[in-house]
Amino acid sequence: MKAVWKTTKSAWKKLRDHVPRWLEVATMTIAVLVFCSGVVTKALDLFEHHKPVDVELGEIAVTNPRLEYSEAGAAPESEPTVTATVRNRGGSTAWVDEARVTVLDGTQVPVCFTQGGGPDVPYSKPYRVMLPEYPNAERRVIRHELHVEVQPGHGARPLLRFAKRLTATTGIYAIDVRFVIDPGKEILDAGRFVIAVPGPFPRGGFDFFLPENEAALTNREFPRNNPDVSWCLRHNIAGVRRLAADPGRRSPEVKALSHLRLARSWPAVADHDSPREAVAALLASEDRDSAMWAVEAAATVDKAYEEEVRKRAVAILIGRAEEDLDTSASSSVADVERALSLERSDAGRKLLAEAKIASTEQEERLQAEMAAEDSTVASGSGG
Repeated sequence: MKAVWKTTKSAWKKLRDHVPRWLEVATMTIAVLVFCSGVVTKALDLFEHHKPVDVELGEIAVTNPRLEYSEAGAAPESEPTVTATVRNRGGSTAWVDEARVTVLDGTQVPVCFTQGGGPDVPYSKPYRVMLPEYPNAERRVIRHELHVEVQPGHGARPLLRFAKRLTATTGIYAIDVRFVIDPGKEILDAGRFVIAVPGPFPRGGFDFFLPENEAALTNREFPRNNPDVSWCLRHNIAGVRRLAADPGRRSPEVKALSHLRLARSWPAVADHDSPREAVAALLASEDRDSAMWAVEAAATVDKAYEEEVRKRAVAILIGRAEEDLDTSASSSVADVERALSLERSDAGRKLLAEAKIASTEQEERLQAEMAAEDSTVASGSGG
């Protein structure tokens, strides 16, 4: 037995002596790396299972009252809001660091015809989530910085208000809302919502958002068989129905949009031109939104014709924006936004940035001129 052991030991020694030095070093290195990898993996597992903070989301609510304006008429007194309670179950302070809003879908609902009214009212306030003026089915992520402290064992209720630049036109949006928590960058999903910004539009009156009012449609002042009005109303009907069917929390006022009852006279007063005839009329129209309705009319023919009309519509809108840049940059901003809702492009985004800068400069110049006039009047009256 001892002889066998000596022979085996001797054989291993001879084998080891013939193993190259580099192979021996490599083997030892691999063994060390495997050991370290196991240690690191266990450490990471422990770290991952130990949350920096322990938070949860509850009491999620949405409000979206009907639109009411202040006496000055400059801004709505009510805006859609989304609230949720963030509870801190851990022993360390947490912060709601960011609201991450994804616009999943949307539609603009303009006034298609009115017997009175006025221009769009610019509207912007700080600390609000500003939504795109001309939404479409393209997803957009809006990140809004927050700094809401949540003490251990307590809760906080971040409140998001939603607005857009122009308030005379309603936008309906399907959105997803998430809160980013610091430390740890944990994401709390508040879920999906359907909101109307700046608020649900009035229904049943003589401002035509939807063809629901029989008396209004049969009124002699209503423009029968008008392509601009008809395709605008068709756009609103399709958009409202699509967003009303979208899943998500909504206020009772927005939920009421799902109860859409078209007036019996609507088919008779709507434009009955063929889609191609309507496209020609809409592209030639001076109405700012008509180029967009032309694309929707073309979509009822076929895809190739829709793409052809889309390019023509974008060219018209960009051309108008460039013409108005020096005299009415705010109109340029709106036209470029319309064009970008039809087709995204680097050239369009560049023009939009230029138009926004020009619009700000023109507004500041106008305010300075008005202040100078007021000063002159005050000085003259004092003399």
